Amino acid sequence: MFESALRIKTRALVSKDVFEAVLPLQGSSYDKGLMDNEKPYSGGLLQGQTPLVQLCLAPGLRKYEFERKLVDYNSFRKPGSDLQGPSDTITRAVVIVE
Repeated sequence: MFESALRIKTRALVSKDVFEAVLPLQGSSYDKGLMDNEKPYSGGLLQGQTPLVQLCLAPGLRKYEFERKLVDYNSFRKPGSDLQGPSDTITRAVVIVE
């Protein structure tokens, strides 16, 4: 785990891109594009309903393309930043759904 975190931090430092940690809150809607379910979901919802996140076990990571002009040692997106556009999912958050 430490080795993976160190590789991510190194990549973030030398990259021109901006990264975002994905940490779903309890009660938020399950999104297959950003999250992996730890336990197989057995159903129990009415058609059209989305399962809700019960607990986030590990955060996910997304990357946004960005051209930096200066060195910035904090290459993670700040809450409320205006980065829009396409992002690449590096790893999905691991969650347990209700």
